[in-house]
Amino acid sequence: MEDLIRNSQAVISLSKPGPVALDARLVLMPAKSWTSKAGVSHTGKRFWYVVDGEDEFSTKCSEENKEGADAVLRSHERKKRIGLLGEHAPSHLTVADVLDDHVEQVKKLAFTLGQKRHARVTESRCSTLKRFIGDVNLGDYTLQNSIDFLADYVADREAWYDAHPETSRKNPETTGIDMLKLLDRAVQSFIDRKGLLWSKTIPIPRRKRHKKPRRWLRKPEYARLLLACLFEFDPVTHRPKVRIVKGTDGEVRTVWIRHKGEKKIERYYLSRALRYIVENGSRHEVTYMTMYGCRPDMPGIECDAQGRGYVHRRGYQEEDTNKARPSSPISGRLARWIQKWSRMDGHVDRETGEIATDNVARYLILDRNRQPYRTHFWRPFSRLVKEVGLKDVSVHTLKHTAVNYAHQRGQSRTGAALMLGTTEQTLSTYYTDWNSEAGHEELLKSYDDPRKETAFRAIRHLEPLAEPRPRRFVQPLRPDEQRP
Repeated sequence: MEDLIRNSQAVISLSKPGPVALDARLVLMPAKSWTSKAGVSHTGKRFWYVVDGEDEFSTKCSEENKEGADAVLRSHERKKRIGLLGEHAPSHLTVADVLDDHVEQVKKLAFTLGQKRHARVTESRCSTLKRFIGDVNLGDYTLQNSIDFLADYVADREAWYDAHPETSRKNPETTGIDMLKLLDRAVQSFIDRKGLLWSKTIPIPRRKRHKKPRRWLRKPEYARLLLACLFEFDPVTHRPKVRIVKGTDGEVRTVWIRHKGEKKIERYYLSRALRYIVENGSRHEVTYMTMYGCRPDMPGIECDAQGRGYVHRRGYQEEDTNKARPSSPISGRLARWIQKWSRMDGHVDRETGEIATDNVARYLILDRNRQPYRTHFWRPFSRLVKEVGLKDVSVHTLKHTAVNYAHQRGQSRTGAALMLGTTEQTLSTYYTDWNSEAGHEELLKSYDDPRKETAFRAIRHLEPLAEPRPRRFVQPLRPDEQRP
């Protein structure tokens, strides 16, 4: 009953009972030479001893009296359990007690220069914690205490920075959260080293995430990516590499250097992926799994020699999500590209225009070894972006580019959701807003309308860029030419 009462008190004091940290056990050992009160000598007999860590004592029970030895062991465990709960109960500890014990332990284990430096930093941060929340009872510590400490510490540091303007500012919120994590580690270390029968976790408030504006590619940036898929770019100047060529008639001119070998194959299929994602807004995980034809468990495209074609977004992990949208028609421009690619890849016969029936899985995007991507599609894309010199561009940026291009064409939200393979709620929450409501046919007509295509080409994207606006890609001047 006494054990139950003390365990209940530990639970009430906001701590959960943990595993019993007692390693006491019975060991049969030869008795030491001693004589009982009755004058009977016990030399040569074996008795049961209780061994608890480095301590041991005799139960005075012989080898035959195992039940009596078990009773002594249970009594010892009960007394030790009561002592541990009463001495180190969370309601009897403050934050300062735990931090002082942690600093002492860290200093004791510091031998190298790095460890001693870490011990000094730990002592400094523990002193700051004790200044704000040192007198808080550990059993009464809640999330509100962490929030109050973080607010007070941030206000204190901001006031100090205002009084010392010559000092470079750092984010005090990050340091405050690191201090709370240090307090949590100190509590866990205290519990483990003392062998306590309760557990306590220091709640840490979530840090506010500062969202960056959604990145999307302007037309000059998109054009540079496509050019880098065809020509070699200088990694320093981020411009196409040139070489001087002398013609048969003696004329000297400069030309851009094209890719060769495996890199040429990799960049060609990467240009396919760029055009495919920007035109229909498929995610890159679906794009590199896309095959010609329709299969029930794989994303695919259906496009014959004359028809418009359909795109099916049905990946392994998309069957039960909101992104598993119904099949949608492909725009006319993308359909013409796919028809050309299907002839090149052997899906459609070049002479007859019939679709191949050999039941061979032909993927739309391949790697440099002409094998389908399994993963790591972002690696060649990252190398491409680095060569061109763009910043803050990921594979998912192509998805945002497709959505923004559709919005600039004046598309409806309903039609864009159907074509881009997402929901209207996702478009309005994570991408951009559409004001008008129209159907899917209007979207396809807008994509194929020459007048809207001309208006879309007139958009120059004059938003300020992180780098100067690139010049038009023209043939360089010959050495014998001079600028007017």
